[in-house]
Amino acid sequence: MSVGSVTSSVGSPLQAAYGAAKAGLASLARSVAAEYSRQGIRMNLVTCGPIATLAARAAQLGAELEWIPLGRPGEPREVADAAVFLASPLSASISGQSLVVDGGGIVVGPFPIRQG
Repeated sequence: MSVGSVTSSVGSPLQAAYGAAKAGLASLARSVAAEYSRQGIRMNLVTCGPIATLAARAAQLGAELEWIPLGRPGEPREVADAAVFLASPLSASISGQSLVVDGGGIVVGPFPIRQG
């Protein structure tokens, strides 16, 4: 299990290298699933959108996230809950997939462009 980012699926200004690295993780998960699932080895991603971490709070993340359908960034605990699910027997038939934890943000379109 690994942690990815929605920037692996949608363009995000000023984050090209980060998005490319996270897209690589998504590809790795699919390749590991294809190659090793028969040996009982699974790999999945928790793909995150904006998460209310200490760093995000310091950058005053919040008001500019009104475009997220749930109206708020995710909480770190919600990412942990998704990871626990993917590591548990409840997800035994899930391999090579991304579980998106982003408050519905990826379904409404591209990230807003920041100026400055």
